[in-house]
Amino acid sequence: MQRSLPSPTVCKANGLSSHEPLEQAIRHRLLKTLLRRDVNDFERELLSLPARYGGLGVFNPTETSKTAYQNSICITEPLVDLILQQARDFEPTEVQTTVSELRKQIDLEAEEVYKRRLECLEKDAPAELKSSIKIANEKGASSWVTAVPSYDHGTILHKGEFTDALYIRYGWQPPDLPATCACGLAFDVKHALECQLGGYRTIQHNEVRDVITACLREAGHTTAEIEPKLQPLSGEQFQFKSANKDEDARSDIKVTGFLASNATGVFRC
Repeated sequence: MQRSLPSPTVCKANGLSSHEPLEQAIRHRLLKTLLRRDVNDFERELLSLPARYGGLGVFNPTETSKTAYQNSICITEPLVDLILQQARDFEPTEVQTTVSELRKQIDLEAEEVYKRRLECLEKDAPAELKSSIKIANEKGASSWVTAVPSYDHGTILHKGEFTDALYIRYGWQPPDLPATCACGLAFDVKHALECQLGGYRTIQHNEVRDVITACLREAGHTTAEIEPKLQPLSGEQFQFKSANKDEDARSDIKVTGFLASNATGVFRC
């Protein structure tokens, strides 16, 4: 059953009270608390997009309420017709199918609207922000925004971590950064990721290494060892220039019996 739906961009909700006070509260209280600063019109428009389009899904009620009202009328129309007709004999599956088709049509139109809005924002965005938006649109890049907080799965962020994650997501300079790192060098986001003393990339690498080692031990390879010291070199030549030739060189994991019986395998994560 096909029905003509109003375009989400031109829907008008006659008789609805203004949602402007709610939008003002969202913009000047909620978002200001999350970001610890005010947002401009461009940023508010960006944050109103769904997470998969680079936003945060903090919709603007003055815009979405109009669309939601008309969509609600469209979806409930088949049921309203049955009620007004006082129909007693009808097929529930047919009604369900009709409603499902209406929902699909609404979702498709909404997706087109989001795509057009994103295209307009990308045209006006500064170069650095445009690059950040492109990365946020990659598949899986925004999963942390919509993930359900869980201590078991490590998806709990305290307020400082959440704010920093948002700033990094959009290429903004996080607030209250220290001037220098514990290693003595100047501190910024790039250095925080790359610092060999305790940068996030090192931490993430070590977490992957530890998980793989734990899995090997659970699988019965009890000799799995973290950061084993490699044998000293005595004139050996290597094909790749990236090979670690330092005297104190170490690998990530060493395990006996993984590749072959009683054979020692050395792995890098």
